[in-house]
Amino acid sequence: MPQHPIYVLPCPSGQGKLLLTPCPGSKDADLETSLLDLKNAGASVVLTLMTQEEMHINNVGAIASQCQAQGFAWFHLPMDDECAPEKPFLDAWAQHQEEIHRRLDNNETIAIHCKGGSGRTGIVAAQILMERGAAKDKTIADIKALRPNAFSHAVQIDYIKQFQV
Repeated sequence: MPQHPIYVLPCPSGQGKLLLTPCPGSKDADLETSLLDLKNAGASVVLTLMTQEEMHINNVGAIASQCQAQGFAWFHLPMDDECAPEKPFLDAWAQHQEEIHRRLDNNETIAIHCKGGSGRTGIVAAQILMERGAAKDKTIADIKALRPNAFSHAVQIDYIKQFQV
């Protein structure tokens, strides 16, 4: 049984899965154990949505090297807490979006995390699913069913409601 909380969200196309999760190493297990739990849940990719400063404050500054050591592809898509995506995220997303979707097309499992695993994680999970053809209202409902605190900040709700593929 994993020590690190993991919430599974299948992709609508049946290709790949998303794992919504709090920051590895910030709950009941250390970073290495949390990443091992994600690997055992099938993840091959980790998307980190925390800023560099936030990672250091939460003692997970080594997440990139730990991911590499455990064989994960790691993508840093920084977004400020309780905010909608801004330039740092959008630039990183533009750089990695195609590969992230290609990995889902190849039936890989992608772990997505921010600090708590709800706000920013919910936004990015919704964006990925909608880019893959999922209906907006169903996507929001499915994510809220797994992570009830998702979409609880007005700026994040506005971003996802205005999001167009």
